[in-house]
Amino acid sequence: MNNHQTRGLTSCAIGAYEMLRAPAVQWRIPSSRDLNVIPQRRSRSAFPFMLLAVGIGLTGYYGVKWFELPTYSESDIAASTELNMQLELQAQHAQTTPESRERLRKQTRQDLLNDIAKERRDVETGLGAGLIALVLAIGNIVLMTLLQRERARH
Repeated sequence: MNNHQTRGLTSCAIGAYEMLRAPAVQWRIPSSRDLNVIPQRRSRSAFPFMLLAVGIGLTGYYGVKWFELPTYSESDIAASTELNMQLELQAQHAQTTPESRERLRKQTRQDLLNDIAKERRDVETGLGAGLIALVLAIGNIVLMTLLQRERARH
């Protein structure tokens, strides 16, 4: 290494050493006074109305999905089971016995029914969450209204 490269490494090492010896800096989160921000006034009625909006949104979204859920007949399930079983057999590239085919058919049908039930359960869970949010929001709005009337009367 030449002299210029050595000086660069030395000054870099000295700078790192000085940084390590420097006193620790105390960090804090800036407050609204530091940022010259006008403090916001909190509205007590904002939460119930936000919850109402979320409840309406969830109920509407999952309500539409619930009405769009298909109803499967027994022939639809049987046809889908056979199709899925044939695809599974093609992927395995193996000769199967009648007993193993029947076992695979039962397993495929059970998997298909589980997928249908899971899809329906997910939609019903979302719809239920939306309805619960609606009930909580409406209850909170009614309670706030009753409390304001009571305060106004006194």
